Amino acid sequence: MIQLETLLQKNAWYSAAPQKPTRKLVSATLKKICCEEQIVEFGRRYPHLGGLDFIRQLFSDLNFRYELNPSELERVPVTGPLIIVANHPLGSLDGLALIDMVARVRKDVRAIASQLLWNIHPLRPYFLPVDNFNGRTRRSDVQGIYDYLGQGGAVIIFPAGEVSRLSPQGVRDGRWNPGFVRFAEKANAPILPVQVLGRNSWWFYGLSMLNKPLSTLWLIREMFKQASRGIDIRIGRPLEAEHFRSWPLTPRAQAALWRKHVYTLHRSPAPLGPDLIAAAEPRGEVERIIESCEALTAQGDFSVRLYRQRPDCPVMRELARTREVAFRAVGEGTGQSRDWDAFDAHYDHLLLWDHKHKQIAGAYRIAGTESLAEDEIYSSTLFNYPSPPCQCLPGSAELGRSFLLPEYWRGKGLDLLWSAIGQWVLRNNVRYLFGPVSMPGTFSVRAKSAIVRYFSHYFAPQNSLGDARLPFLQSGAPLPDLSGDSIADMRQLKLVLREEGVVLPPLFKKYAALTKPGGTSFHAFNVDPDFCDSVDGLVVVDLHLADEKFARRYLSSENAA
Repeated sequence: MIQLETLLQKNAWYSAAPQKPTRKLVSATLKKICCEEQIVEFGRRYPHLGGLDFIRQLFSDLNFRYELNPSELERVPVTGPLIIVANHPLGSLDGLALIDMVARVRKDVRAIASQLLWNIHPLRPYFLPVDNFNGRTRRSDVQGIYDYLGQGGAVIIFPAGEVSRLSPQGVRDGRWNPGFVRFAEKANAPILPVQVLGRNSWWFYGLSMLNKPLSTLWLIREMFKQASRGIDIRIGRPLEAEHFRSWPLTPRAQAALWRKHVYTLHRSPAPLGPDLIAAAEPRGEVERIIESCEALTAQGDFSVRLYRQRPDCPVMRELARTREVAFRAVGEGTGQSRDWDAFDAHYDHLLLWDHKHKQIAGAYRIAGTESLAEDEIYSSTLFNYPSPPCQCLPGSAELGRSFLLPEYWRGKGLDLLWSAIGQWVLRNNVRYLFGPVSMPGTFSVRAKSAIVRYFSHYFAPQNSLGDARLPFLQSGAPLPDLSGDSIADMRQLKLVLREEGVVLPPLFKKYAALTKPGGTSFHAFNVDPDFCDSVDGLVVVDLHLADEKFARRYLSSENAA
């Protein structure tokens, strides 16, 4: 499997050595060090095996195992270009373990392989060769990696380029080569960090200090020493290229940051950025379930369906996925692969369904407070309610978690959702709607302060429903004084927001226009650190004071599907 003579011929000092007896002595010694007899015997016993079968048989013969958390394996993206970076404590079986691990999720995984590994012919289907035997990497090998990523493949890279050695900090990789950062940026591939917990023998580390090249050849013997042992593997959260591309760091500094992060994975550190969005659910299953749900309203290619969460349902997973997509598009989001929580089980979900493209285009969730326990009201995580909302606001419903996917912002999606809300309100005899309405945490402090000041002043409540758990404190550059004219001050607010490069979130305008004066009120503004520091205003709408135009448009049974 490994042609030792071929490898030695590539080495300048071996080629320059006298033919006999030096070469013969060196060759015999190295064959002994490299356990050539055991390797040949393994190849003789299993000549028919290749790829994963070869790896698994080797693990079986050595009684070698690797262990990982099954939930962490779900972090491996199932499709698309991907770069997996890891430390390299064993220099042998750890690489094969990573191949086997990733192949559980996707078979298009390849590992960067040195000439030594490339000579293991049964493993070639899972290798991308890099010939750096004499310290230089061929351009064609680098292009081969780019090409494979361009085809949507997954590539395992050990950025240290060699096995971990003993250091004052313990067994650690040397400096990481930043090449993987450039690969990821150019291929627009996410990076998945992985930590391998294992080590070689103390003899190996002592030999490394005396003769590093010899210790590298000794790694094959170390592989056989791993018999009846194992390693633990910890998988971090993948990070999209768009996030690390924006870091104000050189590729070398980024590589150092990734290296540091990998060595903390066993402690479950905070991720370096948001998780990858979850893969979409099968459209056929989602379509079948949604179209079996009641339609509250419909127009053209769209309808709004009333959905209630079911156990292990692809619709809820797809709703949570599209929520996260929509919220990230405006600088919010949970940073998780899906945006869902325990409250979803207690609410009705109004799903804007695109029949043509068979996808969820937007949604709201809503529930009457009489049907909710105090700890089942989502806004209670953001605001303190001295009394239960159902007592302060009899006939009330909490409304929230609203979104539209970006491609539907210019359509009539929001209008259709409000038509569905109107139908839900009519059948449930609701008078008050309340809940959080948010502005992104990415807004400047001045922009957020301007919005909070305007709505706190012109939509102040007579009696407060509750106060913020983490109040937003107005600050930033000075703002123009309020004139007392709400229309003129709204124009002034829009000018301030334009100076800050943002616009007023549409739901603030929507709620302000729903009622006659006194019908809409903002009670408090809370900072939500779990939602990218977005600022949530607690809004209450009295539908008995609904604007006549709004009532005709949305609070009419004629709008029902």
